Amino acid sequence: MTAKRPKVLFVTYGGGHVNVVLPVIQALRKADMVDVEVLGLTTASAVLTRHQIPHLRFKDLTGPGDAEALVAGRKLAAGLGGAMIDSDETAAYLGLCYTDLVQREGEAKAAKLYQEKGRMCFLPQGPLRRLFDRCNPDLLVSTNSPRAEQAAFLVARERGVRSLCIVDLFGIDEYAWIGEAHYATRIAVLTESVRQFYIRSGKSPAEVVVTGNPAFDRLERHLKGEARDTFRLAKGWTGKKVILWASSPEPTIHPTNGTLGDASLPRRVDQALIAAAAGHPEWLVVIRPHPSETVSPRDWPANVVISNKDEDLESLLSAVDCVLVLASTVGMQAALLGRPVIQLTESIITSAGPFAEMGLARAVNSIDGLEMAIAEVVEHGRHLPIKLDPPGHACENVVSLIDSLLR
Repeated sequence: MTAKRPKVLFVTYGGGHVNVVLPVIQALRKADMVDVEVLGLTTASAVLTRHQIPHLRFKDLTGPGDAEALVAGRKLAAGLGGAMIDSDETAAYLGLCYTDLVQREGEAKAAKLYQEKGRMCFLPQGPLRRLFDRCNPDLLVSTNSPRAEQAAFLVARERGVRSLCIVDLFGIDEYAWIGEAHYATRIAVLTESVRQFYIRSGKSPAEVVVTGNPAFDRLERHLKGEARDTFRLAKGWTGKKVILWASSPEPTIHPTNGTLGDASLPRRVDQALIAAAAGHPEWLVVIRPHPSETVSPRDWPANVVISNKDEDLESLLSAVDCVLVLASTVGMQAALLGRPVIQLTESIITSAGPFAEMGLARAVNSIDGLEMAIAEVVEHGRHLPIKLDPPGHACENVVSLIDSLLR
C-alpha cells in the first residue's frame, strides 16, 4: 500500500503576507514530496494566479445554505467603497466572516463590533473549519496576520494539526495574539533580536526559530551595483535623486489597541511629496501604491511618477536613493539593500514595523518634516547604518523547518 503523502495547507492574505509564503509554496511544489493546498485571501489571489499556483478562495467555501450570508456580504461590500477585486469573492469573504461573527457574538454585538472596527473584528473560525474539513491537512503554514490567518491557527490547534507561523517583520503588535499559549507549533522569525523579543515575552526558546523572511531572498541578486545602474539608465533617471514612497493603507482603528487612525494619511503623503517635488527639479518622486490601493495621477509635475504593481519592486529598490514608508515591509527590503529609509511615525501602525526604533531608518514625526528629511538623506546618504545579514537562504530554512514538523 502506498503511504499517504503529507498535505501542507497555506492560508495567506495579500501584500507582504503572500510574498512570504510564495517562495515556500513554489519550493514544495517543485520538490513534489508533499501535497500543497492554498487559500488565497483578498489580493493574494491575483499574485497566486500570476505565478500559476492553484488555490482556493472564500467563494469556494460557500454552500447552498449560504444565500443569506452572501446577501449580507454584498450589502457590506456596498458600504466599503474603493476598488473591488472580485465582487463574488468580496461578498463571500464579508458574508461568511460576518455570519461567523453573528454566530459567535449575537446580532446586536456583531453589528456594534463591525461598526466600530470594520473587518478587523473578524475571526472566521467557522469558514476555516470548512477549509480544514475539505483539505484535511497535516500541517498549517501561515503568517502573522489577524482575522482569517489567525483563525486558521486556532482551528489547527483545536484539531491537533501542527502549524508554522512565519512572522514577516518584527511581530511586535502581532504578539497580542501570537503570544497565546500553543498558538503555533513553531514560530519562524526574521532575526535573532526578534527571537529574543518573543522569548522575553513568554515563548519558549524551542518554539521560536530564526529563518529569515523568504520574500527577501530575491534581493540577493540586486546587491551588485550593476543592476542599479542598468535600471536607472533604462528609466532615464541618470543624474536624478530618486525618492520612492512605498505607500500602505492606514487603518481607521488600530487592530490591537483601538487607537484611531486617519485613513487619508497615505494620500496626504502623496500631496506633500508632489508639492515638495515641484520645488526640487533634481528629485524624481516615485509613488508605489499598496496592491489594495488605487492612486490616479492628476496634474502631477513631470518629476512625480507612479510605479504600478507589475513593475519589479526589487529592481526599483536597487535603483532609488531614498525610501519612505509608514510600516510597509518595503522598509526592510530597502534596508537589506543598503538604501536609506525614512519612516513617517505619524502612522498608528508604526510599531508594526519599528524601522526607526531598530536603527534601520530615520524617523520623521509629521508630514511637515518630510521635505527637509528627504533633502538631507539624499544629500548625505544612509542614516544610522547598521549591519544586517545579507538575504538569500530564508526559503531553504523554512522548507527545512516544514520537513522537521512533518516527521
